[in-house]
Amino acid sequence: MSIMKIQNPIIFVLLLLAACQPSQRILEDGKRNATPEPAANSTVGEKHDDFEERLKSVQTGNFQYVYVFRRKDGEIFDGEDKRYLRTNSPSDTNQWVLTADQKAVIAGSNYAFTPENLENLKNRFAVADYSSIMNGSKQ
Repeated sequence: MSIMKIQNPIIFVLLLLAACQPSQRILEDGKRNATPEPAANSTVGEKHDDFEERLKSVQTGNFQYVYVFRRKDGEIFDGEDKRYLRTNSPSDTNQWVLTADQKAVIAGSNYAFTPENLENLKNRFAVADYSSIMNGSKQ
């Protein structure tokens, strides 16, 4: 009888401990729903400047011509700006990349922009030619 008395409390304690364990599903849901803390030097809602990353991705595409376009007023590109870029660029321009902050458009092309196209684009945008950097020569 004394063995029965000892076994019952042990079983009771083991059952109690098993019942008090947190559910693994609940623990995992808590991790998924946790909001990450913003980095110490970032601002909520601010898009990070990924210009260098995006430029490098176009440059590694081995395009003969690489141009960067920015609005002269420093504002973001709107739909009309994008249409103007496409209208005044070679139709065969291979790659267009818009930066995360939407303040720069990078074009990679194996087709030359005509002097007339470039002049029209320079009238509206600040244009930087990265083609010579890719070809190893200076402007």
